[in-house]
Amino acid sequence: MNKALLREDEAQEYVGGLPERTFRKYFGDHAIRLGKSNYYRPKNLDAIVDKFAYGDQPEAGK
Repeated sequence: MNKALLREDEAQEYVGGLPERTFRKYFGDHAIRLGKSNYYRPKNLDAIVDKFAYGDQPEAGK
């Protein structure tokens, strides 16, 4: 993906469609607040997803 920033809904889809609550738990600290919306950098999302492969698995459905 060539976008510099993703909207919150795009970011959720980018990481595999996690439920909103789980997404905010794991990715909320990396949000960039512009106006009333949160945006995310794809490279930050990729780094967090890579950490999941080493034991930080999100709980399903939470």
